[in-house]
Amino acid sequence: METACKNIPFSFFIAVTLMVVLSACTSDPPSVDTVKAVTGAINAPGGPETYEVVDCLLPGQIRQLGTQVTYVTERRPVRTTTEDCAIRGGEYVARDRADYGTSLKFWLSEAQKGSAEAQYYTATLYERGAGGEPDYQRAANWYRKAAEQGDKRAAVNLGRLYEQGLGVSKDPAQAFTWFAKASGLDDAALSLLTNQQLPNAQATTRIRELEQALATTNQEVTRLNNHLQELQRLAETDRRKSQDADQRYQAARAELDQLRERPDQSEAIAKADARVKQIQEEMDRARRELDTRNTDIVQLQQKIASFETNAIDLGFDGPTLEIIDPPLARTRSKEQLAIPINTGSQRSVTGRVLAPAGLRSLMVNGEKMKVNEDGVFTSTFGALQSPSDESVVQILAVDTQNKRAALKFVLKGKGTIQPNPQVPKQDLSEFGHYHALVIGNDHYKHWKVLKNGISDATAVAKTLKEQYGFHVTIIKDSIRSDIMNALNEYRKILNENDNLLIYYAGHGHLEQDIDRGYWIPVNAEIDNNSEWVNLSDVTDLLQLISAKHVMVVADSCFGGKLTRSSLAQLKPGLTAHARLDILKKLAKRRVRTAMTSGGVNPVLDAGGSGHSVFAEAFLGVLEENDTVLEAERLFLAIRSRVVSTSQQIHSEQIPTYDPIHMAGHESIGDFIFVPRAL
Repeated sequence: METACKNIPFSFFIAVTLMVVLSACTSDPPSVDTVKAVTGAINAPGGPETYEVVDCLLPGQIRQLGTQVTYVTERRPVRTTTEDCAIRGGEYVARDRADYGTSLKFWLSEAQKGSAEAQYYTATLYERGAGGEPDYQRAANWYRKAAEQGDKRAAVNLGRLYEQGLGVSKDPAQAFTWFAKASGLDDAALSLLTNQQLPNAQATTRIRELEQALATTNQEVTRLNNHLQELQRLAETDRRKSQDADQRYQAARAELDQLRERPDQSEAIAKADARVKQIQEEMDRARRELDTRNTDIVQLQQKIASFETNAIDLGFDGPTLEIIDPPLARTRSKEQLAIPINTGSQRSVTGRVLAPAGLRSLMVNGEKMKVNEDGVFTSTFGALQSPSDESVVQILAVDTQNKRAALKFVLKGKGTIQPNPQVPKQDLSEFGHYHALVIGNDHYKHWKVLKNGISDATAVAKTLKEQYGFHVTIIKDSIRSDIMNALNEYRKILNENDNLLIYYAGHGHLEQDIDRGYWIPVNAEIDNNSEWVNLSDVTDLLQLISAKHVMVVADSCFGGKLTRSSLAQLKPGLTAHARLDILKKLAKRRVRTAMTSGGVNPVLDAGGSGHSVFAEAFLGVLEENDTVLEAERLFLAIRSRVVSTSQQIHSEQIPTYDPIHMAGHESIGDFIFVPRAL
């Protein structure tokens, strides 16, 4: 392994120590023009190697004991950049990602002494394979030690190991316990999240058994319903026969009565009387057959109903429903919810059903719907012919416990909905300050030239700045040093009251077998990755950035993500007050997330928008939004639009949204967008 050690003279240790002590006495720095600072850093000399994140061994502190004895404490490890390590008089070894053994030596001794930070880093190194192969059991042990001392990152990672069954027994409920511990949310706040009601192993097994039994039951119910439809068809035939016999009987009786009023008609009367009796027998027989058929139908309906009501209450909440895209509007009539749509064209509506005990069925206007693994479904409705038209939509969800949820709204022509009076302005300062680094690459020297990376980035920057109040720095046709210098500058100037969004539109490359991703600068060669942006380096910097929320949005790829269970997922149906209250609490949690387009480079929208499929969806949802919006909800709406559009142009794209592994994600939380108009 190649190493590059930096040794600083001992005399420098004293100077650095004095600098640190004196700087601790200064007041907080004044507010910084982040756009100007980041732009200056991008144009400053110096390569990105200066900002490589390393394990740095700082010199010991000089301490005095009494008036006679002066001594130097043991050296201590920190994770920081090469630049910062040198400034602080430290020593580091350039990291080799294929061999974490050297880094383990830095941290293990401190971990054994009880340092929670060292225990966390030791756990990450064992998980990454410091001993050759990942040692999840040792990783779990060190994560547990750090988490029990209050390290939130360790608690989240331990929860993930429980969720995936790595080094510990798989236990979703135990996973949530650690996620909740990391979040610091109280029981009242946790009760507003769908994450809160996760089944334990026993309940999970019981739910699976019920779902398997339901599958068998549903097959039987389908068979019985088919039989019922056949009986109803035969009953309708019997009913027509009975009605026909009754009409013929009435006609025959009338003819017989007329004959009896005429003289000398005894022979005709006898024939007519026989005919009446014959028809009466046919009529009675038809009625008996119809009665028998109706009895069979009632018995069959009762049998089907018994299947549908034969459910066990497992103690879970019933299903909940919400509309994700487009947003519902509450009209002046408080009881009516509506979605404004354009006339003359079909409209798809995307919703989500959540059923902790498992979903039995979902019906939209009587039609059975399919849902994906997140409970998301999409239904397409016919066009309204005029603005005055409206179409009522009714949704019914039934879970395995036979608990139900219903939602009703109307589709109305745009411009015909009278919205509720505007809600008074509220104090939204708790959400902090918002910053964005927006990167768009088009003019590649060696890779295929793109058509919409810069236009997408420009439009995203405009929307973030004008509608959401972001301080935006935009880089067009970036090289590696541009991106890394900008991120390092954010490391220096952002604080815990800041939020940072990083948007990238350009070529990417993903090594799927090791889940390692790269962004491709415009000057990068195809077969030489020395100028590629290694996303592991980006992840390392994200961990050092002090901003509470950092979100990467990549119309490309981003490797190394966690499962979504450590994202906050709000329960549907919350009141506006409850929703805002929980979002304010989530805004205080440290979160690192990544949303990707599902491809390795932007896919142009054939609809003529000039943007990629993903960018068009991202912009559309943000521009239509008029409320405080968590990124989880933004993602579900974007994914629905991207999947629908990509299918139309025969290009498979499924966006993803997850916490970023090893980037300092500390809590059940989410990135939150706050419109300026609120």
